[in-house]
Amino acid sequence: MSRVIIAFVIAPPVPLLLPAFALLVTGGARADLLLHTFLVSLYAYLPALVFGLPLYLMAQKKAWLGWWQMVLAGCLIGVVSALLVFAGIAAFFSIANGHPVPMSGDTMTILVPMMASGFLYGGLSGIVFALIVRRSLRSHSAVQSDARHEPVARG
Repeated sequence: MSRVIIAFVIAPPVPLLLPAFALLVTGGARADLLLHTFLVSLYAYLPALVFGLPLYLMAQKKAWLGWWQMVLAGCLIGVVSALLVFAGIAAFFSIANGHPVPMSGDTMTILVPMMASGFLYGGLSGIVFALIVRRSLRSHSAVQSDARHEPVARG
């Protein structure tokens, strides 16, 4: 259980912090950019707790804890989070203008990149989560355990 807690603490912000770390190592980083990246990465915890924790508990109950399933769950959480942020921004501008704002082609062009970045960052978080939670990323092991933690032969 301690690996799961560590994974929920470390995995969400890692994809956002990796580019900042690369800039820091190469000497191209500015202090304000690093601080901004760190603060933005904190927002990754909300989807991890709201969607990730219940999804992990359900996956644990159904014994869906393969590395690829964790990565897929991360991708799903990333895309859903991007859609919710997009919907929230659209709702904010509709309320601010006092009437519904129609979705124009220009507005919709941002949706695909938002979903793609959510998919990418969610998938990277899923990889980090899987690396921390699982001792081995082999999904073709001879014996796995089921939800009751009893060995089950794979065929």
